[in-house]
Amino acid sequence: MRRKENNSFARSELVDAAVYNNLKTELYHSFSDEDISVLKHHGILGMKWGVRRYQNEDGTLTEEGKRRYHEYVDDKGKTKYVKRSKAGMKYYDELQQWEKRKSEIKNEFKDKPLNEYKDDEEREYANGLIRNICWETYSFKSSKSHKDLENMLNNMVDEYNSRLNEDDSRDNRRKTWHYIEDKYRPKMLSIYEDMQKEVIDNLENHGVDTKKVYGKQSYPGRFYELKEEPNTTKWEHETIATNTFDELIDDINIASPEMWLAWIDDHWNYYISPD
Repeated sequence: MRRKENNSFARSELVDAAVYNNLKTELYHSFSDEDISVLKHHGILGMKWGVRRYQNEDGTLTEEGKRRYHEYVDDKGKTKYVKRSKAGMKYYDELQQWEKRKSEIKNEFKDKPLNEYKDDEEREYANGLIRNICWETYSFKSSKSHKDLENMLNNMVDEYNSRLNEDDSRDNRRKTWHYIEDKYRPKMLSIYEDMQKEVIDNLENHGVDTKKVYGKQSYPGRFYELKEEPNTTKWEHETIATNTFDELIDDINIASPEMWLAWIDDHWNYYISPD
């Protein structure tokens, strides 16, 4: 009995081996018509045929692809893609949200009060859009205020020099300096107020509701600050005019009207610059 069992076991091993060899031969011949050196991939779980997640047929990135990959051009002019990290994708999402918010602000900034923007970045962006209108559509050098300012500077210097020619004593210099300051400071404030009105009228002509947008602080300048006091009456032009006149009166004996006008032009450009 023991010998028969051994022979039976041996025969079963031979049968299994034969079946295995036949199966291996059958599999080999079934792939013999194809190049078995090529590794083929037939999709992933959840993949839908004909639907591209990250890249279009022309090679450009889809919206989801732009979120997943950063696209750049190397030194050889070839387009390359770098996979973003989780932090990078989060930053990309924040940028996309901000771009969407900016497009919304562009549609509402002309008649929405600035104090309704609780976010500082949104408020500054809306104010910058208005300054852009000033920068592109209002020419200070060709305005009536600029001409009035030029005439005022020439008259101020002429009168200062005329008084000193009569008496160049130290005491007369001091009196003349105070006389010029008292006489021309109000004129400077008046000119800057007219300048502000010109800017406001120009904005109104371009569809900006300045009273609604700015309220009491109705000048779209770089130094604009949101005032909490409801009864604020000192407008920004008063501060700018006062500071400018202080600079001029201190250098009245060494600077020419042309130098002053050029200095004011530079400060005006900086004042309404959208950058």
